[in-house]
Formats: sequence, C-alpha cells, structure tokens
Amino acid sequence: MKCVRGIKRRRQDPLSFLNSIFQTANEAMKSNPKSLPFRSPVDTKTNPNYRKVIKKPIDLNIIRTRIDESLYKSKDEYMADVDLMVENCKTYNVADMMLVHDVMELKNICQGVLRSRKKEIAEAEAMIQISEIFK
Repeated sequence: MKCVRGIKRRRQDPLSFLNSIFQTANEAMKSNPKSLPFRSPVDTKTNPNYRKVIKKPIDLNIIRTRIDESLYKSKDEYMADVDLMVENCKTYNVADMMLVHDVMELKNICQGVLRSRKKEIAEAEAMIQISEIFK
C-alpha cells in the first residue's frame, strides 16, 4: 500500500478500475425494475424470429461478463454495448414503445453514473493508453 498524506491507498490496475466504474453503471441499470427484460438473453422460444432480426444480441448479463473479464478499455467500448442493447430493442420492438422507453431510461441511468465519474474515467483511460504504448 502506498501512503499519501497519511491516507493508505491501494494501487489498482487502471483497466480493473475503469471496469469497476462500468460495473457500478451496470448495477445501477440492473437495479431498476424496468431492466427485467434486459437482464438476460431474449427467450427465442417465445420470440422465435429474434435471431433472424437481431444479429448481435446483448443483455446486461453479457455486459457484466465482459466487465468481469475487464474487456472494456474505454468508455466508448462500454457504451457501444449499451447502445447495441438499445438499438436491438428499438429494432425488434417497433410496436412496443413502452419497452423502448424503458431501455432509454436505463441508458440515461448509465450515462448519469458515467457523468458523475467523468474525471476518474478520463484518468483511467489515459493510463490504459499509456500502458498500451509501452507494451
């Protein structure tokens, strides 16, 4: 542990730290009751044409797995998956505007968490970019 001004701070890998922020955003979305349809893969038994319409399915559990594996190296990569979830919902549920509204609310929750951690995200991304240069 490193001691800075009398406070013990544990060093954390910037990639792990960045993904922990994304985990906070993911959990904020998942804790919303409207997230229920987005927590796990779409049931293809009740929606048999889903895989014909949606080529790249994604849900909050898939995103969680990617976070757990520290696969996101930037906010843009993380948001691309959140945006994919939104676009999949819009594409498949053209007639169900309530479900589209719900997924947009989840995205807004996510963006709020990320906005509140903007500085930390920028610092972690910068450290990740620097480490990539030295690899």
